[in-house]
Amino acid sequence: MIKLATEKERVGVYKTMGYCFNWSEDSIKNNIENGSYNKHEEFVVSLNDKEEVESVFAIIPYDVYFEGKIVKFGGIGGVSSLPENRGAGNIRKMFKFSFEYMKEHNMIFSGLGPFAFQYYRKFGYEWCFTWQLVTIPINDLKDFPAANSYRQLTKEDKDLFESFRNHINERVNGPVVRDERLANEKWDYYRNTNHKVYGAFNDKNELVSMMAFKQEGKEIKVAEMYFEDELSRQYLLNFLYRHRSMTEKVELVLHVDDEIRNILPSPRISYWHWPNKMGRVVLVEEALKLLNIKDSFDSFSIKINDDLATWNNQTFNISCDSNKVNVSCDDSVADFEMDINRFSQMIYGHIDATQAIKLNFVKINNDKKIKDLEKLFYKKTTMLWQEF
Repeated sequence: MIKLATEKERVGVYKTMGYCFNWSEDSIKNNIENGSYNKHEEFVVSLNDKEEVESVFAIIPYDVYFEGKIVKFGGIGGVSSLPENRGAGNIRKMFKFSFEYMKEHNMIFSGLGPFAFQYYRKFGYEWCFTWQLVTIPINDLKDFPAANSYRQLTKEDKDLFESFRNHINERVNGPVVRDERLANEKWDYYRNTNHKVYGAFNDKNELVSMMAFKQEGKEIKVAEMYFEDELSRQYLLNFLYRHRSMTEKVELVLHVDDEIRNILPSPRISYWHWPNKMGRVVLVEEALKLLNIKDSFDSFSIKINDDLATWNNQTFNISCDSNKVNVSCDDSVADFEMDINRFSQMIYGHIDATQAIKLNFVKINNDKKIKDLEKLFYKKTTMLWQEF
């Protein structure tokens, strides 16, 4: 039986997750009931004939930014099965149940942090986000310009911080919108872990960039950094350089397409590109309607293959009106065919249509429409690393 967990299944949830994550049941219970982000989740469980929990995972609802709009998103976490129940197809059934739940709650997208990309691809998830870990010698920051002023921000500045963060994040696809609870807990975390939060201000006393960071030994690790433009980012790099008597290097977590190496005195620094989160579209029609289009195109159609969210198994007829996408559905032969994995990867902007065609991810039934497909799916900045 697949269902949402009730209080009756709580002990089974703790036992199953504790086994899989090598934690004690008490530790799992404390993490779930008192953890930072997981007080609003729903647990999906598979029960055996004795109504004992065999498998479990959490659907963690968030609001996220996509194309400058706030939409609903279902994060997946804590995927667990006791070893005696593995290989029985429980997780697949649970994902099918979960996508139906997400559909009912208008969660257009879903995402997770995979232990193995191959495992989650069979449920329609695909690689959609890479982060870039950059380590910069502190002396490489010495020539960047200073802001008009800097000010340490505290929890009393939470509204200013979140407003600025949201203003920056609405430009990219995937960032979580922090509600009051998430924002409070993030500030409590920074206070409890000795993070510092600073903002850079212009000559009008307007916040133009900000960051949260922590000193660890001879290294500063920047947890969050938000900036209006490259100049305002350099104000923060100047501020970090002021710690040169305390540190030897700075570590930044950035989008994979960030160009920071081009502004450094030497691009020969330590950096690492890490394939991080996987994403999935739950509601194809609704996702298409969210897209902002830079160049108008003629109408064309895409057939989606989706084993688990079967309502997506349709031909989507797509047209463009004033840079907005219009969609209708039928069962006709389409100009292009693709599975939900590749559609998800392209709609996030992780790859574009040109790459997908080059890699043979798209079946082309009408090559005259390729230019139109390329206008729909182009590269965009995504950010899926936070929160869930």
